[in-house]
Amino acid sequence: MPDSPNLPAAPLLALRRSGAAGLFATVVVLAALLMPGDDLPEVGLPGLDKLAHVVLFGCWALALRFDRDLFRTRPWLLAAAAGGFGLCGEVLQLLVPSRSFDLLDLAADLAGGLLAAAWGAAPVRTAERLLGRLLRVRDDEGA
Repeated sequence: MPDSPNLPAAPLLALRRSGAAGLFATVVVLAALLMPGDDLPEVGLPGLDKLAHVVLFGCWALALRFDRDLFRTRPWLLAAAAGGFGLCGEVLQLLVPSRSFDLLDLAADLAGGLLAAAWGAAPVRTAERLLGRLLRVRDDEGA
């Protein structure tokens, strides 16, 4: 976490240590991956499904990077985690009606993790700054 006098360090650190961002992102990704195929909307745009996988897993990896110092200091682990989580998700889809295992989806999941690993530091710092401001405003209102 950056050493900045503008961030309320204790509440922000507590939020990060809670793992709430990663947990929330995991629930969202699993809900999207495990939705029965018949319930998915029909969209006539080719490649939109793959783009959705890249965005979902990119956001998931950013949440992990926000929550865990391990992923901040070793961002390449984000790509490995995204690949592993993507593989688990694709295997679980075999149990869901009208869903199937798709290697291209797995590649898109990995691409999202790679993007978060390569360029995720700035968005995570921005999220910390915004949360720091929010926590500071709430603290000022309570005083």
